[in-house]
Amino acid sequence: MEQNIFYSRPWILKRYMRGPLSKHLEGFAHFLERLGYSCETGQRYVREVGRLSIWLEQQRICSAGLDEPVIQKYLRFRGKHLRSRLRRGPYTCLNEYLREAGLIQPPSCQSSPLDDYLRAYHDHLLQNQGLAQETVRRHLRVAKTFLERRVGHDSFHLSQIRLQDIVQHILERSQRVHSSIGTETSSLRSFLRFLQFRGDIPDDLVKSVPRVRHWGHSNLPSFLSSEQVRKLIEQCDRFTPVGKRDMAIVLLLARLGLRAVEICRLKLEDINWREGYITVSGKHGKRSRLPLLDDVGHAIADYLRYGRPCCLTRNVFVRSVPPFRPFASSCTVANVVRKALSRAGLTPLKRGAHLLRRTFATQMLKQGASLAEISQILRHQSVDTTTIYAKIDLGRLRPVAHQWPGGCPS
Repeated sequence: MEQNIFYSRPWILKRYMRGPLSKHLEGFAHFLERLGYSCETGQRYVREVGRLSIWLEQQRICSAGLDEPVIQKYLRFRGKHLRSRLRRGPYTCLNEYLREAGLIQPPSCQSSPLDDYLRAYHDHLLQNQGLAQETVRRHLRVAKTFLERRVGHDSFHLSQIRLQDIVQHILERSQRVHSSIGTETSSLRSFLRFLQFRGDIPDDLVKSVPRVRHWGHSNLPSFLSSEQVRKLIEQCDRFTPVGKRDMAIVLLLARLGLRAVEICRLKLEDINWREGYITVSGKHGKRSRLPLLDDVGHAIADYLRYGRPCCLTRNVFVRSVPPFRPFASSCTVANVVRKALSRAGLTPLKRGAHLLRRTFATQMLKQGASLAEISQILRHQSVDTTTIYAKIDLGRLRPVAHQWPGGCPS
């Protein structure tokens, strides 16, 4: 094994070079190095896999027989000899490395009937309906929650679904996700419609899902004032790697009105430094060019030079701790905004990443931009989506309002 990766003294690892995994320790060390793990963590992970290899030799288990139940059995064995709880980090990385090297099969090859239905539903949403990844992920999450709570893993029979199950599920979810229960019922209706299409459930179950009435344009959109945006940006730490990353993310949201998912998709090659623009991958694969403003460009360049860890991914923004990979979902961007709002002492009603997108549109409207121009910058498919911001300009709306009959009450 090349000792210059994590170990400088060969005799330290000599005791662990036994068992069916000993020939994979070198490749595993390179795998950890590629993911950006520190020397201390890499030593601990390689050492722990060495212990696992010795235990496999004692149990007469080859590397091909390594699976999740075997690792669970080993963890129980190791737990008896450790004072603190044994973490699963080394074994998670080992499983990923072995799958990448083709030495073990992914767990999806031994899936349950529930997993088979979810996989078929996933393919249906992508291939037949052509939905975006974020929408597919939301539909799958709702379908999985419904099946696990109403049907279960062991005795999986769709014939067990009754009208009472749907009503009870919606009542329970309405207590947890009151503000988004309309989206929840829409996703559930989509999944039941898929089961009806396959002939697994009768038609009346789909019709039993209630439609939550949504009054369009009933509320004013939440947004921050110019002073609050300035305070939010000033509170970002420009001297730490995480602070540099969060600063660039906040500026992309506040200055260009990007969506959280668009920040997650942003690649290094999407930034044209010479001509001063970035290419954004929006909904339904639509790509648009936006100007790279000075402060945004300086923040991204500062992060890329002094904050972004060395890694193989082409995504601009990556995790701040190993393994250095792109954000798993747009929730990470939303958490960046929430922490920035907390540091600035701001407590708006809605604290997600979309708050800064609405703020950007509101500032454009106050500066005299038309709804058509705002719609073009925000990359809305229809101008009707942008009309919600017309309610904010109260100065232009006052002449339109009719006088109340009878005048103002005294």
